[in-house]
Amino acid sequence: MQLFRKKIYCPNCHDQLDVAPKRKAKCPHCNKYIYIRQGNLLTEDEAQTVDWLVYLDQFGITEQKFEKSRDELSKRFKMRASAHDTVWSILNSLVVAHPFSETAEWAYLEMARLVSQEGKDPQPYIEKALRTRLMSYKARGIKTVWVVGYDNDNGPDYSTCPGCVELNRKKFSIDEALEKMPVPRNCTSGWCRCGYVAEDPALEHDLI
Repeated sequence: MQLFRKKIYCPNCHDQLDVAPKRKAKCPHCNKYIYIRQGNLLTEDEAQTVDWLVYLDQFGITEQKFEKSRDELSKRFKMRASAHDTVWSILNSLVVAHPFSETAEWAYLEMARLVSQEGKDPQPYIEKALRTRLMSYKARGIKTVWVVGYDNDNGPDYSTCPGCVELNRKKFSIDEALEKMPVPRNCTSGWCRCGYVAEDPALEHDLI
């Protein structure tokens, strides 16, 4: 018999729990959700922070840098900034600091992920990411691109929408692609995974 069982507390209201939840669950005292990450009980904001640090690692954003950005944002807001507000501020700073670069491209894609988590349309930010890729190509002197559906070597997979399948491997001049943005504008999937490839043998596998 275990005489000295470790006490478990809700990370939101700090009231004691009878049993530690094994997965996301509501606290019986405050009715707020408790999240589980690596065996730890966390608030929603804490769980979002842990999750986003994984995505932000590609940009060299450590927990220390994240919290520094949160502190700076909190001073501006005159209240503690949320994890999502902090992520947005970091991603926006990356776009401003590195325009028309791979960093900006991937920052826009992470913005799409964030707004999607909030129940908003990610397509405008996917378009910004794809436009950034095209602008980068244009700056490098690339004249023509073709659309590539989300695929393997045999072509678009079963989840690629009909609009994108129709566009697969179609060629566009850089200026035409920038004007029409055939993907993601023709996409009906809600999250377009297709992209553009430069018509240059050296960049044949340079996919977004």
